[in-house]
Amino acid sequence: MKTVINGSLCVCIGILLLTGCAATNLQYDLPQATNVAITDLKIAVAHPEAKRQPNKDVDKMWANEPSEEMQEVIQGEVKSTGLFRETISLAKDEEPHDCQLILNTSLKELAWEIPNLKAQEGKMLVISALTGGLGGLAYGSGSTDFYGKAKMHIILKEMATGKVLIDKEYSSRVAKKMARLKTDSYEQRSKIIGEAVKQVMNEFKIDLDRVIERDMK
Repeated sequence: MKTVINGSLCVCIGILLLTGCAATNLQYDLPQATNVAITDLKIAVAHPEAKRQPNKDVDKMWANEPSEEMQEVIQGEVKSTGLFRETISLAKDEEPHDCQLILNTSLKELAWEIPNLKAQEGKMLVISALTGGLGGLAYGSGSTDFYGKAKMHIILKEMATGKVLIDKEYSSRVAKKMARLKTDSYEQRSKIIGEAVKQVMNEFKIDLDRVIERDMK
């Protein structure tokens, strides 16, 4: 009986460890770009500046530095508005040329969160030890609160005058219920962060549309 219990417990622990062990990229669905622009403006998207607080649980999951992928996200979202004739992606420290506008972004937070995570993990292991692993798996299949968070400071400027059109910090928090074992997946954690980023981008695009319609058309 002891061997069966230990083996089942090892299976449960193995599931906990292996579901999130493969590094991932930001999971994000880019909107379709439009080929019809309502202005003749050209906008430069600067390389995002990473100003996130270190978070080892979040940072270890990425295959690439998130700022590299966030530039593609921001550029794709700006293109999807149909506001600009051309959207240029700048390399890090590259200066824009022949653009009317430049967009600078500071990444303040890209994170997932599970309330009382350590307590839940401890409870799963205790139940597994007492029940031969099956109880732990049953507990793991139960749901928990699962959050994705994003915070970005975005500045839009006119190149010729230096006039600031947008200077705002955007933040979002997406909430879901999900099975405990599924939340241990790096892919699921990346997806919920991507959903939080999408909320930020949607709010930003409302402001972007407003200032272009008001000041630049």
